[in-house]
Amino acid sequence: MLEVSNIDLHYGAAQALRGVSLKAEPGKVVCVLGRDGVREAEPLRAALDVPRDQTKPFWIADSLEVIPPYVWENVPFQTQSFFDPNISMRLFTSKEHLFRSDNGGWNPAFGLARVKVHCNLWTGNGDLDEDGTYEPFSDVCDSWKPLGDPGQAGRLTYGPDALCPAAGQPLAQPTVPCAAPYPWGTDRSGGYVAFFQRAKSDNNTLWTATSTGRIFVTKNADAANPADVQFTRLDGFSSIDPNRFPSAIWVSSSNPNQAIVSYI
Repeated sequence: MLEVSNIDLHYGAAQALRGVSLKAEPGKVVCVLGRDGVREAEPLRAALDVPRDQTKPFWIADSLEVIPPYVWENVPFQTQSFFDPNISMRLFTSKEHLFRSDNGGWNPAFGLARVKVHCNLWTGNGDLDEDGTYEPFSDVCDSWKPLGDPGQAGRLTYGPDALCPAAGQPLAQPTVPCAAPYPWGTDRSGGYVAFFQRAKSDNNTLWTATSTGRIFVTKNADAANPADVQFTRLDGFSSIDPNRFPSAIWVSSSNPNQAIVSYI
């Protein structure tokens, strides 16, 4: 049994906890609730005497948040990012493409030790090649690669209601309607990837949904070259498929070709 009483916790002059008590009995689940940002984990950290080290976190999102063209892709307020259930160090995240990293997010071209130093959230200077200058297109902290076609048409949102860069400006901010051909059709275009889920029963099945109601599945999410991943759109096969926001996907634990999709 774990029991703590009247915990006070300070970080310098800031008080994180005041008079917190907690009791966790064997065989029972204790849930600590709180608004985003209130640090629900702090009572456990304090009880186990785990120090809060803010010097170690490092950045792994240059390709998504700094460098065009993917910096311009739409994204929800809070997107998913999770490790593959079967393959060590493989990560997935999304914007309008789905992205995969096979190195836990960091760029193997420079080595983890160098990434930790130069991409440190607080003290890093970004100069991974150590030539004295930070160059965004070469000093890249991460190893994210888009799944499928890495170009505009590979966005799972691509269609007449999605925006693309003007002709001849592939890295510019999207300002004009995307042009045909439309690999995923013309309906339910635009928006962003709202949800995705990997099957646990194999290494290659991944389901995903866009905010406008498109549903996709790929059977080769583990392709050695991420650009070789192929998606199949499913929502058009059903006459009762709702034209609403997909809120979650649950993939059967025994059959990767079967999933339950919930909608708002």
